[in-house]
Amino acid sequence: MRSHAPILSLTVTLIVTALMAPDTYADAPRPRQRDLYLASRDEIRAVLRIIDESPKSRGGSFIGIVGGLAFLNFVEPLAPSELLLVDLNPAQVEYGRCVVALIEHSPDRTAFVSAFFSRPFRPDASDEAAFLAQPGDEALLDASVEPIQDRALRASCREDLALIARATYDATTNALVVERNSNGKYLQLRGPERGMPIGYNFLYYGRGWLASDESYARTRTILGQARVRFLASDIGAVPLDEVRGRHVFFWGTNLATWYREGKEGYQRFVIRAHEELAARNQHILFVFTSTYRRPAWTELLPFEQLGAGVHLDASAKVRKYAQAKRVLELIPGKAYFGRELRAADIVVQNAAQPVDPALSFDVAVLHILNNSGMRWWQAERDAEFRALYELVLSRASQVVILEHNARSPDFDDKERARMVGLDALLEPLFPLLAKRRLALTLEPAVGHQDQARNLVLHVKRL
Repeated sequence: MRSHAPILSLTVTLIVTALMAPDTYADAPRPRQRDLYLASRDEIRAVLRIIDESPKSRGGSFIGIVGGLAFLNFVEPLAPSELLLVDLNPAQVEYGRCVVALIEHSPDRTAFVSAFFSRPFRPDASDEAAFLAQPGDEALLDASVEPIQDRALRASCREDLALIARATYDATTNALVVERNSNGKYLQLRGPERGMPIGYNFLYYGRGWLASDESYARTRTILGQARVRFLASDIGAVPLDEVRGRHVFFWGTNLATWYREGKEGYQRFVIRAHEELAARNQHILFVFTSTYRRPAWTELLPFEQLGAGVHLDASAKVRKYAQAKRVLELIPGKAYFGRELRAADIVVQNAAQPVDPALSFDVAVLHILNNSGMRWWQAERDAEFRALYELVLSRASQVVILEHNARSPDFDDKERARMVGLDALLEPLFPLLAKRRLALTLEPAVGHQDQARNLVLHVKRL
C-alpha cells in the first residue's frame, strides 16, 4: 500500500500499546477488552443498493467511516486515488489499518479469508459449518500478521484477529460468536440467507468486494495504488485541506445508530464540506450517503462573471432552471425577478403564506435576499424551512434558492448576522434524504468586482 500511516499516530499508538495483547492467547490471562466491534450492521444488500444508485467516478477522493469496514465495497466501483478513513474510536481505526494491511499481504481471496478467520480455508468447500467450527490456528494467525512491518500495528492486529481466532462456533446461527460486545458479535462467511442475523458482518464471501477472486484482486490492486490515510476523529471535525480532486465521495455508514452525536456529526461534516469545497471555486462533484440516507450529490460550480451586477448574474443563473416552466416565486417582500425568469407562467406570493393546494407549478424559486426586517417565518425557522422543502418537493421536481453568501467579505458583521447561511439552507434537506434521492447544484452569483456575494442553490428530486 502506498501509505497506511495514521494521522495522529502518536495518540493511536499510545492507546493500542496500553491495551496490547500478550504474545500468546491460549493459556495467558485475557487482556482488558478493547472497545472494538469486528462486524458491521451495514446490511450488505443496502450497501450494494447505495453503490448502484450513486454516481460513479474513477480516481477521486473517498472519505468514509471505518466502522465495520463496509467501505471496502466502494473501492472497486469508485477506484479512488485517495482514501481518508475516520472513526471516533482509536481501536477501530487500528482494526481498519489491520484489515487493509491483511489485504496487502494476502495475494488472493482464499489467503485473506484464511488469515482473517485464522482457519484453513478451501474455496471449493461446500461445508461452511465445518470451516467455521474449526478451532482457531495460532500458527496461522502469527504467520498472517508477521509480514506487517509496523511493530505497533502488528501487535494490535494480532490482538484484534485473536478475538476471531478464539471465537466459538454457534450451530444455531451458523456463525462465530466473538467474545466481545453486542453491537456486532456474529461473524459468518456468507450472507444472512444462510441463517445469520441480518446485518452483523462485513465479510460476505460471495458479495461485494469478496464476490469473486477477480473483485478481490481489483480491490487489492486499487488499495495498493491509492494513498490510504486513517484518522481517529469525530467526523464533524475532519480536516479537508488535503482532500483534492474533482470527485469527492463521503460514506457515513450507520453512524447515527452508534452514538448520540453521530447524526449531528454526519450533517456537520456534509455542511462544512459544502462550504469548504465551494470556497475553492472549482468544478467538484460531492456525493454523500449513509446506510439510512439515499445517495445525494452536489455539483459545485465555479463562479463566472455573467453580468455587470450581482442581480443580473443571479437572475441569469436562476433563469436557466425556470425558463419556459410554470414557476411559483416565493418572496419575503417585494423583491422578485418577475419577467426576468422568462417563465411560462409565474405566481408570486409571500413565502410566509400557505401555498394554494390547487396551484400547479414545475419549479419553486425561493428568494432569501436581505431578511432584515422581513422575517417571513412565523415560529421556528428550521422547522418551517423543512416544511417548505417538503411541500415544494412533493408538488414539483425542483426548487431554486437565492441567498446572500455569509462567507463573503463584502458584508460587515451586522449585515452577516441577519443572513440565513448555507448551513441553514442545507440542514432542512437531511430529513428528506431518507425518503428520496436529491441532486443539488451550488453556484455563486457574482458581478463586477464581486466574486462571493450571492449563492444559488438548486435542489432537484430524482
